Amino acid sequence: MAEAIDFGADGLPWNPDNFEPLVINVALTGTQPQKRDNPNLPITPEEIASDVATCFKQGARVFHLHMRDTDGIPTQAKDLFSETIRLIRSATPEAIICATTSARASTHDEERFYPLELLEDLRPDMASLSLGSFNFPSSISTNSPDMIRALLAKMSLTGVLPELEVFEPGMVLMERRLRHEGLITSKAVFNILLGSMGTSPATITGVQSFLSVLPQDCHWSLAGIGRFQLPTMHWAIAGGGHVRVGLEDAPLGRRKEPWTNSQLVSRATEIAESLDRPLASPYQARRALGLL
Repeated sequence: MAEAIDFGADGLPWNPDNFEPLVINVALTGTQPQKRDNPNLPITPEEIASDVATCFKQGARVFHLHMRDTDGIPTQAKDLFSETIRLIRSATPEAIICATTSARASTHDEERFYPLELLEDLRPDMASLSLGSFNFPSSISTNSPDMIRALLAKMSLTGVLPELEVFEPGMVLMERRLRHEGLITSKAVFNILLGSMGTSPATITGVQSFLSVLPQDCHWSLAGIGRFQLPTMHWAIAGGGHVRVGLEDAPLGRRKEPWTNSQLVSRATEIAESLDRPLASPYQARRALGLL
């Protein structure tokens, strides 16, 4: 169960002095947004590395990577991951890199393992993993129990920290089973995604349904899909969690204006400042995630 929030001496229902410094995670590209809809979408290794450098200077610390081929089609190509990570670490060595193992980016199951099979100096710090199957508006994200276990075993073998993507509260409970089986031994790092059609809604009660079953001493972030990105930033920052922002989840504004990743990071930092929530330093972010 998540720990109750201390009301603090001032009687407020939250007290930023009790919270960890805020860790901002940027989902830069994703699999669905297209360059024709938002020309700011980074898809080449050079564009992604440039966005990472800009957003890191603004206070973002974790960078969630998807690769695209020259036609903008999602791919798990090892050479693209390697080149992108090489460029990021050359320009922004303190950035925390999280590579996707999503079924949406793969045409064959074995491709999901590719980011975990890179040379050691090019291996990501973290890798995302959804703890169950669910529907998107026009497709399915397939994550069988066998595939989840196989990916976790590979992460353990290669020293890559799992970032556990959860779209329903039941997926949080799956973490308990996997930990009992010895497949998760590190600090639990949850990314709670809200507002995608067919999964948990982006509402206060939706958030609470996750928080009520989170294990103690875990790291949790909220990510809102589309127009829900802004309210989830407020809820997470005010409630002691962390945030995921970026063009993967919200490529366009309410009036269909194209965002940049930098603008979305700026929104998060402005909210944090208004709520007296400090941003995590690179060292603090690694410690909070259990990477140190």
